[in-house]
Amino acid sequence: MAPRRTHRKSRSGCISCKQRRIKCDERGPPCGPCSHREIECTYSKASRTNGSIVRHGPTLAREPDSALSEVSGCTDGSKALLELELMNKWTSKTFLSFCCPELKIDYPAWQVLLPREGLKYPFLMQGLFSMAALEIAAEEDRENYDEYINIALEYHDSASQMFRAELSKITPDNQQAVLAFSIITMILSLALAQIPQSGFASKGLIGGLGGYFELVRGGRIITIQHWEGLTKCAILRNHDFITEPHLEPLEADVEAAISRLNILNEQRHNSTLFQTQKEKLLSITYHGACRKAVFHLGDSFQQCKIPVRRGHALAFPVLAGRDFVTAVENGDTVALLAVMYWGVLIDRSNNSIWWARSIGKMLVGEAKDLMTIEMDPLVRVSVAWAEEQVKQ
Repeated sequence: MAPRRTHRKSRSGCISCKQRRIKCDERGPPCGPCSHREIECTYSKASRTNGSIVRHGPTLAREPDSALSEVSGCTDGSKALLELELMNKWTSKTFLSFCCPELKIDYPAWQVLLPREGLKYPFLMQGLFSMAALEIAAEEDRENYDEYINIALEYHDSASQMFRAELSKITPDNQQAVLAFSIITMILSLALAQIPQSGFASKGLIGGLGGYFELVRGGRIITIQHWEGLTKCAILRNHDFITEPHLEPLEADVEAAISRLNILNEQRHNSTLFQTQKEKLLSITYHGACRKAVFHLGDSFQQCKIPVRRGHALAFPVLAGRDFVTAVENGDTVALLAVMYWGVLIDRSNNSIWWARSIGKMLVGEAKDLMTIEMDPLVRVSVAWAEEQVKQ
């Protein structure tokens, strides 16, 4: 086992960062890591004098060029060995979870070209490191699990700060790096939500659905705005986005499940008699949102039967729309059932990938917990079907 890396203790960092054993930038409240995760940021009284944070020793600014030296307080030598380990992990294994096995022509882009671009764009390189560290932590019987979780989080925080600055200046030169990092961040958010130590798990997958929606929506906007150039990029140019694929019919059980959702969505009109005007308007909004969501669910189940289109499953919340996400957040039964079915879709399409193995089961379980105890018989049948599909 490698010797434990030493690092400078932060005596004036926030309480949250100290509890999670990650480096605080001491700029709060809120500090950078807490602000990024949208969690409470508090400081002990001892760390403040006259309302300002007491700095012990020189302040480390979070500039792009110096950010890497802050990770886990590594010395230059141990940092170099760590990054060599992480790059080896990315190029030998982690990159595969971003590629379709049936489209091996994509491998060089993710395995070789993106790390090369990372030398030019540090936010991308740190995104690769973060994903690789998380996969190392996810491996079974890893003794230093917490250490690699913290490494992943620190690289993710640093990369995200640089990435936000890059969004204001997207050019033909950096557009592939921006898109690749958007994809990595989207998947990283799903992976982190399954890890208690990450700080993301406190909200759960459904609690973090709004944030995930914005991530996917942002990536989609970037793709639309720079579509002509991106289709020529190495990570996309081998994909056919023009020819409509031949879609096989849905399996009988999926078709029946989708049909039940439509029936339940239409039934909400029968319960508006004693509702207030505001409740009626909300019911109409949710009806339209869920109708759209159910349509895209059926289409996604068909699309994901084609191996090269399995990634379609991850885009479902954005296809369903903001009103649907709001319906989920407000506990609408039909919307929560649709989230369960999305979990089934992810489980069927991507359960062989390390970061997706638990997502389906978690979505189904979280959605069920948010439903009322007394369920409609048709709702109970729908829940039972989803639970059976993700049973391991």
